[in-house]
Amino acid sequence: MTSNLDNFNPCSRNLFETKDDVRRAFVDTFEPLVPAFSEGCAGVNLEESGGHFPTTAAHFEGFARALLGAVPFAAGGGDFKHWELFRKGLTNGTDHNHEEYWGDIEDCDQKLVELAGVGYALAFVPEHVWEPLSKEAKKNLSEYLLTARSRHFRRCNWKFFRVMIDLGLDKIGVKFDHQMTHDYLDEVDTMYIRDGWYGDGDIASVDYYNPYALHLFGLIYSKVRKDREPERCKRLKDRAVQFAKQYLHFFADDGGALPYGRSMTYRYAIIAFWGALAFALEEGEQPAIPWGVMKGVYLRNLRWWSKKPISRFRTNILSVGYAYPNQFLSESYNSPQSPYWAFKAFTALMIPDNHPFWTSKEEPLVLEDTQMKIPGILFSHNKLNTVALISGPYKTFNLRNQAEKYNKFAYSTRYGFSVENNARGFDFATLDNMIGFSFSGRDFYVRQNNKSWIFDGGLYSEWTPVTGIDVKTWILQKGKYHIRVHHIENKTPYDVDSLEGGFAVPSMIAKGIKTTEQSGSPVLGEVTTNEDTSLIVNLLGSRKARVTEPDPNTNFMSSKVIVPQLRASVAAGSSTKLASAIYAQSKSIPFEKEEWLKNLSIPSNDELKELSSKAERVVCNE
Repeated sequence: MTSNLDNFNPCSRNLFETKDDVRRAFVDTFEPLVPAFSEGCAGVNLEESGGHFPTTAAHFEGFARALLGAVPFAAGGGDFKHWELFRKGLTNGTDHNHEEYWGDIEDCDQKLVELAGVGYALAFVPEHVWEPLSKEAKKNLSEYLLTARSRHFRRCNWKFFRVMIDLGLDKIGVKFDHQMTHDYLDEVDTMYIRDGWYGDGDIASVDYYNPYALHLFGLIYSKVRKDREPERCKRLKDRAVQFAKQYLHFFADDGGALPYGRSMTYRYAIIAFWGALAFALEEGEQPAIPWGVMKGVYLRNLRWWSKKPISRFRTNILSVGYAYPNQFLSESYNSPQSPYWAFKAFTALMIPDNHPFWTSKEEPLVLEDTQMKIPGILFSHNKLNTVALISGPYKTFNLRNQAEKYNKFAYSTRYGFSVENNARGFDFATLDNMIGFSFSGRDFYVRQNNKSWIFDGGLYSEWTPVTGIDVKTWILQKGKYHIRVHHIENKTPYDVDSLEGGFAVPSMIAKGIKTTEQSGSPVLGEVTTNEDTSLIVNLLGSRKARVTEPDPNTNFMSSKVIVPQLRASVAAGSSTKLASAIYAQSKSIPFEKEEWLKNLSIPSNDELKELSSKAERVVCNE
């Protein structure tokens, strides 16, 4: 009998133990796209919704992102059955006289992003996508790419898209100005911070665009150009090796990865880095971590995704969303075809079958808690749950739900995070791992940006959610839990209400749900289910506890969640201090609540001042 998950995931029965399993995953995920190719094959249309760019570009996005999986599948020895679709699409999409012509290319055009996939194909499988084309089709395609590379690419990871186009043109023997390639690579160098981290763009965003864009394309470039540009290629690889040791911490022992930042609908694109690193390293070069550990992180993540309902009912078409279909979580630049950047994960298929990435015995992920100064993150690793405490960037891109995606106090591989999707007012706010402020009850303000510092065992930030409210926040790492302390200056002539939340616990299919709103000593809000415990305990200030069930589809992990919260009033013209302890873990972790409560404490004001005085400014906040 077919299980329910089989209706919602093309890989639900895949064990993900071998390279052949990964090959099969690509085929099972690609085949549902075949009927969606247009008559002229120049576009893929999965749904009549769109991103902020023209529909033609969105359909081209579906075409080009499919190449991100087809190319490594074929280059790594797979027998791909549908090259004619792409040859026909490349022919018609670049023909000015064809009704499916992709359109002229402007500066900062979305098509510049997607043409990187075409360059990728020309660089690695020209025998399938270039050599069989007619003379006229070759002329049109090469001229289209030459025109594209002359346009302006945004100063961010986009710079690598022209570099990928150039790798393709170089492979097929089309002449172009190579200095333009080097200029863009030099500009990428200016975005490099240190310790393996890039700052993406003018505002130096530090997020998943490091592994699945900046490092990914840098590693591909280093593989192709190693003999002609050994110094640059070594530099790109060395950075990636440095990054690898830190990137491990974004994963949990069960294969889950940390939902954080923008573009999370690209899902398992986050593991493309591991395949690209193994592919780029030459025999004898070391990846800084054991091959078996790297293989385990890669395969466990694919297994984790295989257990999530990420495709549409019985179509196996990937949905916009994360652990389930959800448009609330998307960006304005996400079309229905956007999730197929996930195909980057199949970069690993280019690694030879006899490579230690595939032949090594899979090893578990065992990590100690750590902190990272560049992104300003403190990681704690527990069974089935990795938690990141973070102060967030000072500036970010102009994104939907930017504050929730970058500026919460904590993010979790088990509990994810939530966005606000209810405009009805403060009482309906989710505010998991955030504190919000409201004057009227009809709207509210949260940490949108901040100045941030990191010290041994904690983070310190200064932020202003709205004019007249100034906040200083300390977040202290305590292993399985953490403590938050807020010094709030209300300089306005109005009282302001505050709500602070703990971790959101899944309730969609959870059993044995119990909630506690304790008003005695200590004041606490608690949610327990048969699988999870989530607590927020008041340690300082006068607050009341509540447990709230936000509107559905706010959370990245579960369509329904329950959140424990603390509520307080901050008087006009006052200085108020609030503190709380936050715990959320799997029930499989031993936890003696009463003993834990007895031992909770917070640093004194003098100790907090000393911690912040010794703190180092978080680099991405400079």
